[in-house]
Amino acid sequence: MFKKVKMMVLAFLGLSALPVKDGKIDLSEEQTTALNDLKDGFAEAFIQKANEELDAQAELNDARTQLQNLLAEADDADLFAEDGGGDEDEDEQGDGNGGASASSNPKPDLMKLINTATAKINDMEAKLNILQNEDEPDPALKLNQQNPKPVKLQHSKTHLFASGQSFDALDGRPWNQRAYEMSTHGKSNVGATDWSNAVNIQRVNEDFGAYWAINRNEILDIMRDMRGLPANWSTISNVDDEIRYAAILSEEITQARKRGWLPKNLQKVIPLVGKVFPVQIDIEFDGFELQQMETSWMNTWNREGSQPFKASFVAFLMRKLLEKAREEDKICAVRGVHFPNPDTKKPGPFINRSNGVLKILLDQMYKTYKPFKQLGKPTTTNIVDYVKAMCEGIPEEKRNMPGLYLYMSPTWRRRYYERRKLEDGLMPTYDPNLSTVESFPNIRLAEIDYLDGYDFFFITTSDNIKLLENVSTEKALMKMEALKRQYFVMGDYKFGAHVEVTGTQWEKGVIPDFNHQIVWSNEVPILHDVSVPVENNATELSAKYHFVLLLGENTEATSITNIKDAKPGQTIILKGNGSTHASTIANGGNFDLTGNITLSEGVTLTLFVKPDGKFVEISRSEVTGSAQVVVNLDPNATTADANDGTYFITGTNTGATNITDILNAVDGEQYTIEGGGGTPNATTVNKTGKFARIASNKTLTDGATITVMYLAATDEFIEIARS
Repeated sequence: MFKKVKMMVLAFLGLSALPVKDGKIDLSEEQTTALNDLKDGFAEAFIQKANEELDAQAELNDARTQLQNLLAEADDADLFAEDGGGDEDEDEQGDGNGGASASSNPKPDLMKLINTATAKINDMEAKLNILQNEDEPDPALKLNQQNPKPVKLQHSKTHLFASGQSFDALDGRPWNQRAYEMSTHGKSNVGATDWSNAVNIQRVNEDFGAYWAINRNEILDIMRDMRGLPANWSTISNVDDEIRYAAILSEEITQARKRGWLPKNLQKVIPLVGKVFPVQIDIEFDGFELQQMETSWMNTWNREGSQPFKASFVAFLMRKLLEKAREEDKICAVRGVHFPNPDTKKPGPFINRSNGVLKILLDQMYKTYKPFKQLGKPTTTNIVDYVKAMCEGIPEEKRNMPGLYLYMSPTWRRRYYERRKLEDGLMPTYDPNLSTVESFPNIRLAEIDYLDGYDFFFITTSDNIKLLENVSTEKALMKMEALKRQYFVMGDYKFGAHVEVTGTQWEKGVIPDFNHQIVWSNEVPILHDVSVPVENNATELSAKYHFVLLLGENTEATSITNIKDAKPGQTIILKGNGSTHASTIANGGNFDLTGNITLSEGVTLTLFVKPDGKFVEISRSEVTGSAQVVVNLDPNATTADANDGTYFITGTNTGATNITDILNAVDGEQYTIEGGGGTPNATTVNKTGKFARIASNKTLTDGATITVMYLAATDEFIEIARS
């Protein structure tokens, strides 16, 4: 990236900024020669690239100034005031999003100029971003391989990089002193920093603030890094708790002329609420761990020919802390499931800090919008027809709206194009950023990285999903404190995802229809891999926050008797834990099970909520060892499915039963079948068909097993062991 090359050049030349004269880079002859010594022609290529960036930045600044002047002119003329002289409160509220009211009527010519200036700024920002992030002017920049030698960094006697910045000062900063000696002499006589000294902790705190203030653009890159999320998901700032506004939905109004008064104006105001969630960062390490971090940073300075891009130890700490937080922000924006647990004594998973887009849609399904239940699941074979059927399921007047996005995982998006290429026989090259659904040029096929693993697709308008935050800069604020040899880093901010509109129902209890929604999706399992914790020793569970419950680590024998807040038709998943007092559920009462169950570690019980509120068992499974999933086969089952697991237990048959195949078996994988249905009508594996290479027929009475391996080349199973 050119941005990194520029930082390398600054460090190499010992400059804090590139010299500029008359809007152009102005390097001295000595500086130009030094750069060309690295590689012939490098200085000229670098100067040309840097000048292009300067020109783009100047043009962008001019466009911004023009827009500010136009907005000031519009404000002076009071052109955004509401028509009809509405009251002052309504004028201040606007549209609830910080923009002008929907009834605003600015002067058309001035508004056109404002729109033109805004578009120009967007274009220039995109151009500047490309200039800063595309490959460096000569990516082959290397040291002379015939005579390699370290590149010496240029420092002053008082500061790293001769920057003059407080956080690069040598005085009172042993970590900088060590870096200075390592980069100039290849070794250091300065020992590891004494992190039991409160002065050092206080200095790092001061450097945090100074580094953030000076390198604001770099910190903002990390602070606002939403790569991996769709670029059209804009951010709304200054949301302290909730953002509230409303939309209005109107039904048909006109009719043929007739006698009498027959009104039919049906309208409904939909309250819209978006919420930010408080996020907490607590980090603790001892002096030894902090010294290890310092040593890792020092390694950057001890590589022959390497050029470190971190300005100081403060930058190293700041970047590592913030990079992980931004990664978790992005995952939570899609897959997060909020679970409030303020009194917990155990650190909670990051995935439970806030609700993501999937949770919001899941909660609104069949409330304010109806999914395409009839579609079932997509497959690699039907994916093209599946997407087309989904688009055609949208009412025609909404199907043709501009700016619709069909979101899916990157894997499914790739499979869609692979299938199209196969069906078409010949497919032209396409731009992934501009690709649309076949026959629907207004519906863009978009991907969300964190949907991988799900078969969930949904369609909505390009501007319907937002990211919410409170103070944009607070994500970069960290504070360090010391207590004896323990060190604590802490930070707080607010963040959330928001779907502005899903749809509405005209009357309570009435299922919405496709005409009254702006989100359309298929109906497949989602968030079944995200759980919320259950408190220890709980005998009555709650599905209020999520349908997947991770049982607590009990301190006494615990029997579960009920699950509150479960809704008829809902699926509930209970996951056991490693407690010595694992929760148990008895068959009877509120639970219709195939038998009593102990929910120890690795055991999962899936339940269906019946109309009367009782729970009936759908399936149960357990993990034995590291990767062996135990699957209970249905009575009279003649096949097993490798997609379900690798260890199968037979059911209680009503007649003679023979296992003839293990479907979807993987080449080289071993599978075990155990008898579990008693002696009468015990399942057998006969030496025939796909099992022709086992030693002999095997009758699977209780506890008896046979282990086989699948060979794809011959499409058969060979015997590994039996008991």
